[in-house]
Amino acid sequence: MQARCCLNQKGTILGLDLQNCSLKDPGPNFLQAYTAIIIDLQANPLKDDLANTFRGFTQLQTLIL
Repeated sequence: MQARCCLNQKGTILGLDLQNCSLKDPGPNFLQAYTAIIIDLQANPLKDDLANTFRGFTQLQTLIL
């Protein structure tokens, strides 16, 4: 997973590349990435309503679905 995650020097998640990972939903641990600036979820068969998924992601600037 490290190759698909960009961290800063403190280990804070800045970006996630989860494209084409066959994800149906982001999962319960997804909220740990609330510091992400960019998240790529394209080419996944996402099934859930994502309306509340990114609540609290205050730094998120780019979301690719």
